[in-house]
Amino acid sequence: ALTLQLTEAEQRERRKLAQVLHDDLQQILVAAKMHAGLLGGSDPQTAQRMSEQVTGLLDEAIDSARSLSHELSPQVLYEDGLAAALRWLAVKTQEKYGLAVRVEAGREVEPASEAVTILLFEAVRELLFNTVKHAGCDEAWVRMDCEGPSRMRITVEDRGPGFDVDGVEPGGGKQLGLFGVRERLEALGGSLQMESEPGSGTRITLLAPIRGER
Repeated sequence: ALTLQLTEAEQRERRKLAQVLHDDLQQILVAAKMHAGLLGGSDPQTAQRMSEQVTGLLDEAIDSARSLSHELSPQVLYEDGLAAALRWLAVKTQEKYGLAVRVEAGREVEPASEAVTILLFEAVRELLFNTVKHAGCDEAWVRMDCEGPSRMRITVEDRGPGFDVDGVEPGGGKQLGLFGVRERLEALGGSLQMESEPGSGTRITLLAPIRGER
């Protein structure tokens, strides 16, 4: 079941990448090529105008490629740490989906390894996407702090309609990707806890080892 979920997640990312390349970047480059092909037979004034248009299109293509690169692998995660990356994610989530995400980092802690850091970031991104898709609300909270001396805790909470935790089954239509996140966390020494019921919102807690634990 985990292998299937990981494969489906990978295919979603591939489709997203293909769509951006085809609908955005490729169209810009085709337009730039068409404008560039007309430069040779144009009078100087027209050629200057077209040259400026080509430059503008190439700048747009560069911005599109940079944005895609940041979304696929945000540099802030590797340069500034998880707390900064979660704040960046909050901004991007609001820009893209209109979901206001409040990030609270009472104490910035470092996960046990880069693998744990990446997993936690991707897990929060997945959970926020689930909020957009299923909760039908316009606000969510992400809180990061310590859970004892050797573990950290991240909670993702919304005040949407909630769901019946006991009725959620692995591989079912309502599993919301939670079991895939749980399995990956447990493989790296962490865990996932679900708190929800119909009409009472949802709180997902991610627990993971911090740096220094063996």
